[in-house]
Amino acid sequence: MPVEEVVTAQELEALIGPLCREEQLELVAVQVAGRAGRPFIRVLIDHRDGPVNIDECTGLARGIQDLLDSARRPLPDYRLEVSSPGIDWPLTYEWQFRKNTGRWVSWTDREGVRIEGRLIEVSEGRVTIEMEGESVEMPISTIAGAKVFLPRPKVRNRPVTGQRMKRKTK
Repeated sequence: MPVEEVVTAQELEALIGPLCREEQLELVAVQVAGRAGRPFIRVLIDHRDGPVNIDECTGLARGIQDLLDSARRPLPDYRLEVSSPGIDWPLTYEWQFRKNTGRWVSWTDREGVRIEGRLIEVSEGRVTIEMEGESVEMPISTIAGAKVFLPRPKVRNRPVTGQRMKRKTK
């Protein structure tokens, strides 16, 4: 029996959502995987304006366990993970774009065009990104996938691998 027949992500979202709101947390995603005899439940949470700390994850995990253990249809033995989405999780909501203003982002629009640059503004469902000194604005609704990334530092005058740099002598 597939795990989805035991519990669905949508059912868990409906159950967990009010608990997250009570704790002033945003429920970013709920994923259910594994087998029906031992489902793996991953809950991703965030704040609109700052990072999530380990105590918040632990407290919410305990609250979720209490909810699941007292549900009308108790789950079989399950594994639960509660964490923040991390840098590689896609930006979906306007508040996520706003929270990452000033960071480097990479996104693909609905036509498959990939754009990279620094996110400089988010306002009324639109984002502005700066790339190569030019600003590009577009509606969030046209973005198919966006992620924050760390740009590689530019290294100049680096020796070729395997060669040593010569010391300057006076």
